[in-house]
Amino acid sequence: AEPLTGTGPPTTALRFGEGDAVVCNVGEWTQGRVVKVWYREPNWPVSKWAPYQVEVTLPKAMGGNTTLIYVPMDSDLFCRAPTALGPGEAARLSGIGGGSLNGRVGVVRGDLSDKEKESASRGNKLKVLLDDGTAMLIPRANLDQVAGPVPVRVTSAVLTVLLSECAELMVSAGDIGGE
Repeated sequence: AEPLTGTGPPTTALRFGEGDAVVCNVGEWTQGRVVKVWYREPNWPVSKWAPYQVEVTLPKAMGGNTTLIYVPMDSDLFCRAPTALGPGEAARLSGIGGGSLNGRVGVVRGDLSDKEKESASRGNKLKVLLDDGTAMLIPRANLDQVAGPVPVRVTSAVLTVLLSECAELMVSAGDIGGE
């Protein structure tokens, strides 16, 4: 990324434009929308520019209110595109306060109970079956897409889920094939 110096905004092309949905690192990942590109505060030196001003909704632990922030550098460390994960896709957890879940991998699930659906829609969360067989609702902003197979330790809970999914697939395939 181009250093944020000079008398006018840098001419470097940015990854996001005004109105784009993003997730920003404010101590943990939170969703936002780009409000302005090449933003600067009036009291900054004339050579200082931030690539983005973003409207974010802070996590509940930080008050949960909507506020404007600036992103100091056009880097995935500070601001990235939201993931578009769906059921069956592999995901890695990141940016979760406390850190014990960070780096864990799992598979996005589509089988939510009514209570989980309500909670998931309020917090824009996805149900993820983790590598140890536990299932959790995780904020979408804290999930990174992973290519390739996800290692899952086979426990009785995982085996039950896998067997039920295989049975559903066999029934569906039978219905489609007319058998």
